[in-house]
Amino acid sequence: MDRPPLRLRLFLRNRHLSPHKPHRRLFNLTDYKPSPLTKPHKNLKSSDVVVVANPSCNLRFRLYIPTAATTKLPIIVFFHGGGFVFMSATSKPYDDFCQLLTWVPPAVVISFNYNLALEHQYPCQYDDSLDILKFIEDSSLFEGANLGQCFLVGDCASENIAHHVAIRASGHEFWELNVGD
Repeated sequence: MDRPPLRLRLFLRNRHLSPHKPHRRLFNLTDYKPSPLTKPHKNLKSSDVVVVANPSCNLRFRLYIPTAATTKLPIIVFFHGGGFVFMSATSKPYDDFCQLLTWVPPAVVISFNYNLALEHQYPCQYDDSLDILKFIEDSSLFEGANLGQCFLVGDCASENIAHHVAIRASGHEFWELNVGD
């Protein structure tokens, strides 16, 4: 990789930034993240959940639960887009989309915030996503959901994550969770 011009290197060094890493602070200026719906709004409630999968990283997701459900609902696990580098599960466009996903086919939606690239090397995103599926099966948060119907959905580059996690999940022995059948 060619070195950036000297002026750019000096400019970035004075601001403690690297020319070879994404500048998260700059991206976050335009990435509005609404807070979860702690009180039911339009028959929907959402909350942010932190999972300690291993000591080195915490995994996060936003859980959307329809409040008017009378039966066990299927689970949709949504992986946000952004080319493995940008955005998050709580970004405004994905928050709005996940709220719609709970209404169209009534479902419990999990919008997963995988670790972004450059700071976290490949295949970390796939490993994190499989850890979330293991958490879904073991957690009591999902007692009202139908674990026999779990669907993986991705947007843009995260369709790749959904595909690879489905393949990895087929090789894992889940007791109740049934991915994509």
